[in-house]
Amino acid sequence: MLNPKHRFEYEHLIEPDPDSTSSGFFIFFNRPGVDFFMDWRSKPIMVISQNSPIMKLLLALPLMVLLIVLIYFVDAEFWSHKGPRYQSRYRLTTNEKAKIVEHAVIIRNFLHGKDFNNNYCFLIDMSIPSGKKRFFVYDLRKDTVLGSGLVAHGHCNHGFSFKPAFSNRPGSCCTALGKYSVGFHYQGTFGSAYKLSGLDSSNRNAFERNIVLHSYGCVPESETYPIPICNSSGCPMVSQVFLKHLQPIIDHAGKPIILWIY
Repeated sequence: MLNPKHRFEYEHLIEPDPDSTSSGFFIFFNRPGVDFFMDWRSKPIMVISQNSPIMKLLLALPLMVLLIVLIYFVDAEFWSHKGPRYQSRYRLTTNEKAKIVEHAVIIRNFLHGKDFNNNYCFLIDMSIPSGKKRFFVYDLRKDTVLGSGLVAHGHCNHGFSFKPAFSNRPGSCCTALGKYSVGFHYQGTFGSAYKLSGLDSSNRNAFERNIVLHSYGCVPESETYPIPICNSSGCPMVSQVFLKHLQPIIDHAGKPIILWIY
């Protein structure tokens, strides 16, 4: 039963037509924690609080509809794309292209006199949204991008991170910027993986942090932009299909390939 004060408030807020024989349905949420049925003047009235599961579902419905609409348009754009799936359906901006070439030139100079593969390098541009392909396989001999794929960034212990934050600290679960040497292949928790060694002060803890190049099922083969993809625990995590493209390049390289996250 309502106490007299609350009953007075409800009677003035929910005043049905006394001549009407139809029942009424009301949503009332000025009283957090109240979620019950009451019978007043033989009129069934439902009062739903802000904290009730029904109200939470009603509030979540617009977000669910928006997500369905976004997925529809992403799928429509995907199926209309005619190019090979190994390439991006989005054109790189002039700035993104310039950064790829700039980093390739720096790597080419870096390789002089060092025991690394000088035919290929891997470039990851973290300024590009995760729903777009931002992992580039670059041919240093022909000065061209051979292919690209999606790659996840670290969640930084935030549950989910839309934009990457960067840290070299052990336990941060963040992506660390800098050049890496792609090391030996092994079968890890997520299947095929390659150990990574940090070559710069910004990522020198990579081996200690168990940062590796690996695939995981939550990373799709196809682009999802504007919807972001999943996060990793700091590793450059790719799709299973894309890793299969990378494996022959890495396995037949003869010497370690440079991977640069910038």
